[in-house]
Amino acid sequence: MTSEPLAFISDGLTLQGVLHLPHRLPAPFVVGCHGLFADKESPKQQALAAACCEKGLAFFRFDHRGCGKSHGDFATVTSLEARCRDLEDALQAVAGHSQTLGLAGLFGSSMGGAVVLASARQWPGIRIVTVAAPLESEPVAAAVQLSDNPTARSLPPSFYDRALRFNLAEAVAGLSNVLLFHGEQDAVVPMAQARQICDLCADPKKLVIFEGGDHRISTEADQTVFVKKAAHWLARG
Repeated sequence: MTSEPLAFISDGLTLQGVLHLPHRLPAPFVVGCHGLFADKESPKQQALAAACCEKGLAFFRFDHRGCGKSHGDFATVTSLEARCRDLEDALQAVAGHSQTLGLAGLFGSSMGGAVVLASARQWPGIRIVTVAAPLESEPVAAAVQLSDNPTARSLPPSFYDRALRFNLAEAVAGLSNVLLFHGEQDAVVPMAQARQICDLCADPKKLVIFEGGDHRISTEADQTVFVKKAAHWLARG
């Protein structure tokens, strides 16, 4: 596996990413989306990128606007719709790379899962993997408002009404090739939402529930299962 920086523009903002390439090229690719307050350095994404490359897939992870090394003020540029545009522009940037083939799949964690589910219908036939993805925003907004994350504590109350109000039932209905991971004890996104997403999706689909697992799927054993199953699912297409 080799890695190289890849920047792109979305709504006039420069966003920074890293493209991981397998040994056999050109290769189909996967694009990953991180959570609300996270960035592209998520250990889950890095581990998944390595596993995908072992299976012959390229993987692109990037910082959404206002996050990590990408441009933009988080409080003013963040919304579900804006992050969906980030994903669309990221996909175009990777598709234009000389060593990639078509889009194989999308990965999203937490808010990144919502971005993936909201956007996936644009690319029929791709494979989708999410971790702790919300179907609707009410419990997420409530958890964020109680968070001790420094960015969360600095946000004005109006942020939640502007950027964190959504229901993805219509977007999710009928999606196929979807693999969902969720922690049984997720205190941010209730496990019931994962079951609702799964019920709305069409076959093939699968829901993996980690007994006692939290929002971040933090135990090493659960992360190992996630990486193995997710890479296998993404490489099946």
